[in-house]
Formats: sequence, structure tokens, C-alpha cells
Amino acid sequence: MKIHPENLPGASGLTTSRSQLTTPAHSSQKYSTLDVVGTGQDSAALSDLTSNISAAISADQAKTADRVSHLAALYSKGKYEVDAAGLSKALVSHALTGRVDGDAL
Repeated sequence: MKIHPENLPGASGLTTSRSQLTTPAHSSQKYSTLDVVGTGQDSAALSDLTSNISAAISADQAKTADRVSHLAALYSKGKYEVDAAGLSKALVSHALTGRVDGDAL
């Protein structure tokens, strides 16, 4: 089957050459979801996503540190007890699937 671009509406301007880079018409326009940081000609645009990721990582690290402190206190008092059934289930699950409680490692 052969395609004739002249028969396709809006395809008359199609070419196989590389298109030229364009610059935005309003390059000084400020974006409400972006923070622009920089000096001179160097700049970087960081979205709210990086802030959210950083906050999530910090919260996870704090949660982990609290859990470790709690377990260390139990162990030092001789009150730490291992859930053997839960541990064996998690070990086998991880060995078979590479996941623990549905979370990828």
C-alpha cells in the first residue's frame, strides 16, 4: 500500500528534514508550579515534586530511626521477641518473589 500525502488533509507541510528549535514567545513568563533558581545565565527549574520526594524520604528515615530505637530498647531490656512464623514467611516470600509484604525491595 502506498500513501500519498497530498491526499491527506493537513499533511502538505510534512517534510523529513529536522525541525528547527523554537523558543517560547513569552520567555519571561513565570510558571506557578515551578521555582526558578540561579545566578547569571545559569538556572534550574525545580518542581514541587522534588519537595514532596524529599519530605517523603525524610519521613521514612525518621520512621525507620524510631523503629530501630524502639527495637534496640527492647533488645537491651531483654524483651525483644522474634515472631518466628512471621519471619519465616517473610524470608520465603522474599526468596520466591523478591518482595516483602507486596513491596519491591
